[in-house]
Amino acid sequence: MNKKTITIILSAIIIAAFFLPYISNEVISLTGYNIVFGKGDIQGIGGKGGASLYINLLVPGSALIILIGALLDDSFADGTFFRLLPLLGMIYIVIMLYVTGSSQLTVSELVGWLGYGFWISLVAAVALPFTK
Repeated sequence: MNKKTITIILSAIIIAAFFLPYISNEVISLTGYNIVFGKGDIQGIGGKGGASLYINLLVPGSALIILIGALLDDSFADGTFFRLLPLLGMIYIVIMLYVTGSSQLTVSELVGWLGYGFWISLVAAVALPFTK
Protein backbone atom coordinates (compact mmCIF):
# COMPACT_ATOMS: atom_id res chain seq x y z
CA MET A 1 0.00 0.00 0.00
CA ASN A 2 1.18 3.47 -0.77
CA LYS A 3 0.97 6.45 1.58
CA LYS A 4 -2.14 7.85 -0.08
CA THR A 5 -4.08 4.64 0.60
CA ILE A 6 -2.90 4.54 4.21
CA THR A 7 -3.91 8.19 4.63
CA ILE A 8 -7.39 7.44 3.29
CA ILE A 9 -7.78 4.43 5.58
CA LEU A 10 -6.55 6.26 8.69
CA SER A 11 -8.77 9.28 8.01
CA ALA A 12 -11.80 7.05 7.51
CA ILE A 13 -11.00 5.20 10.75
CA ILE A 14 -10.82 8.49 12.69
CA ILE A 15 -14.16 9.63 11.27
CA ALA A 16 -15.86 6.28 11.95
CA ALA A 17 -14.43 6.01 15.48
CA PHE A 18 -16.01 9.40 16.31
CA PHE A 19 -19.34 7.55 16.37
CA LEU A 20 -18.06 4.83 18.72
CA PRO A 21 -17.92 5.22 22.53
CA TYR A 22 -15.30 7.80 23.53
CA ILE A 23 -16.22 7.74 27.20
CA SER A 24 -17.75 4.72 28.86
CA ASN A 25 -18.14 3.28 32.31
CA GLU A 26 -20.87 1.38 34.14
CA VAL A 27 -23.20 4.36 34.14
CA ILE A 28 -22.62 6.29 30.93
CA SER A 29 -21.47 5.66 27.37
CA LEU A 30 -20.88 8.67 25.12
CA THR A 31 -19.75 8.75 21.53
CA GLY A 32 -17.76 11.69 20.22
CA TYR A 33 -20.92 12.84 18.46
CA ASN A 34 -22.93 12.69 21.71
CA ILE A 35 -20.26 14.66 23.52
CA VAL A 36 -20.59 17.55 21.09
CA PHE A 37 -24.28 17.43 20.15
CA GLY A 38 -25.78 15.58 23.14
CA LYS A 39 -28.48 17.00 25.37
CA GLY A 40 -27.46 19.01 28.39
CA ASP A 41 -24.04 19.73 29.80
CA ILE A 42 -21.48 16.97 29.90
CA GLN A 43 -19.23 17.29 32.90
CA GLY A 44 -15.63 16.42 32.29
CA ILE A 45 -15.12 17.77 28.81
CA GLY A 46 -15.02 21.49 28.54
CA GLY A 47 -16.08 21.89 32.15
CA LYS A 48 -19.67 23.06 32.02
CA GLY A 49 -20.21 22.15 28.38
CA GLY A 50 -21.12 24.87 25.95
CA ALA A 51 -18.98 26.21 23.14
CA SER A 52 -15.78 24.49 24.26
CA LEU A 53 -17.33 21.13 23.34
CA TYR A 54 -17.11 22.12 19.68
CA ILE A 55 -13.32 21.91 19.90
CA ASN A 56 -13.86 18.16 19.84
CA LEU A 57 -14.94 18.53 16.21
CA LEU A 58 -11.25 19.04 15.37
CA VAL A 59 -10.87 15.28 15.36
CA PRO A 60 -13.39 14.23 12.67
CA GLY A 61 -13.37 17.60 10.90
CA SER A 62 -9.69 17.62 10.12
CA ALA A 63 -9.79 13.91 9.27
CA LEU A 64 -12.57 14.67 6.78
CA ILE A 65 -10.51 17.45 5.20
CA ILE A 66 -7.53 15.10 4.90
CA LEU A 67 -9.74 12.34 3.45
CA ILE A 68 -11.27 14.63 0.82
CA GLY A 69 -7.85 16.07 0.00
CA ALA A 70 -6.38 12.59 -0.47
CA LEU A 71 -9.28 11.44 -2.63
CA LEU A 72 -9.07 14.55 -4.83
CA ASP A 73 -5.24 14.62 -4.90
CA ASP A 74 -5.32 18.12 -3.44
CA SER A 75 -2.15 19.38 -1.81
CA PHE A 76 -4.04 21.82 0.45
CA ALA A 77 -4.88 19.17 3.05
CA ASP A 78 -1.51 17.47 2.75
CA GLY A 79 0.21 19.77 5.22
CA THR A 80 1.45 18.81 8.65
CA PHE A 81 -1.00 21.23 10.27
CA PHE A 82 -4.10 19.29 9.18
CA ARG A 83 -2.44 15.97 9.98
CA LEU A 84 -1.73 17.05 13.57
CA LEU A 85 -5.22 18.44 14.29
CA PRO A 86 -6.83 15.05 15.08
CA LEU A 87 -4.05 14.31 17.56
CA LEU A 88 -4.38 17.75 19.15
CA GLY A 89 -8.13 17.21 19.49
CA MET A 90 -7.53 13.87 21.24
CA ILE A 91 -5.03 15.48 23.60
CA TYR A 92 -7.58 18.21 24.39
CA ILE A 93 -10.19 15.60 25.35
CA VAL A 94 -7.80 13.87 27.76
CA ILE A 95 -6.58 17.12 29.33
CA MET A 96 -10.10 18.46 29.86
CA LEU A 97 -11.27 15.17 31.35
CA TYR A 98 -8.33 15.14 33.74
CA VAL A 99 -8.52 18.82 34.71
CA THR A 100 -12.25 18.79 35.43
CA GLY A 101 -12.21 15.42 37.14
CA SER A 102 -8.83 15.66 38.87
CA SER A 103 -10.35 15.98 42.32
CA GLN A 104 -12.44 12.86 41.76
CA LEU A 105 -10.50 10.74 39.25
CA THR A 106 -7.07 9.19 39.37
CA VAL A 107 -5.14 8.74 36.13
CA SER A 108 -5.89 5.00 36.09
CA GLU A 109 -9.61 5.68 36.52
CA LEU A 110 -9.47 8.25 33.71
CA VAL A 111 -7.83 5.73 31.39
CA GLY A 112 -10.55 3.25 32.35
CA TRP A 113 -13.25 5.74 31.38
CA LEU A 114 -11.91 6.14 27.84
CA GLY A 115 -13.87 3.94 25.46
CA TYR A 116 -12.65 1.90 22.53
CA GLY A 117 -13.67 4.60 20.04
CA PHE A 118 -11.24 6.98 21.73
CA TRP A 119 -8.39 4.45 21.60
CA ILE A 120 -9.01 3.63 17.94
CA SER A 121 -9.03 7.35 17.11
CA LEU A 122 -5.87 7.93 19.14
CA VAL A 123 -3.90 5.20 17.37
CA ALA A 124 -5.00 6.46 13.94
CA ALA A 125 -4.31 10.10 14.92
CA VAL A 126 -0.80 9.22 16.08
CA ALA A 127 -0.07 7.35 12.85
CA LEU A 128 -1.59 9.94 10.49
CA PRO A 129 1.25 12.54 10.55
CA PHE A 130 3.71 9.84 9.49
CA THR A 131 1.84 9.09 6.24
CA LYS A 132 2.83 12.37 4.62
